[in-house]
Amino acid sequence: MTCSWTYSRITGFNLEWDVLYCSVPTSPGGGYRSSLGRVFLNTKEMVQVVEAPDIVKNKVSFSILGLLDGEVSLKGKLRVMDEKWIQVIFEPPELKIGSLGFQYGGESEVKLEISYIDEKIRLGKGSRGSLFVFSRRG
Repeated sequence: MTCSWTYSRITGFNLEWDVLYCSVPTSPGGGYRSSLGRVFLNTKEMVQVVEAPDIVKNKVSFSILGLLDGEVSLKGKLRVMDEKWIQVIFEPPELKIGSLGFQYGGESEVKLEISYIDEKIRLGKGSRGSLFVFSRRG
């Protein structure tokens, strides 16, 4: 399936994807999923939502030592680069711990090759070589 097909499939409705696998653990979630981060933060879920027509939201939910829930999220704008590649430019991340939340840092950018997509599975490869497996929710 091509990226053009992918884009046409996501422009009419919202899709939610679970991140099932990433070959580089820090690719989804950055430092929150680093070796040190994983000592203190138990990842509960990693989700990507694609909203019509061009919004992408990434969220990593976690528990701090099993005592306090938190999440880090990114909201970005999707741009189709060619038949296989997309680019997302994200706003600064938002961190929520308990009821407290704030934005920090700057914008970030990712490029992802959509290797395969069907109604249930999406496979991708990041511009730095990370491999991703997504499963559609619902």
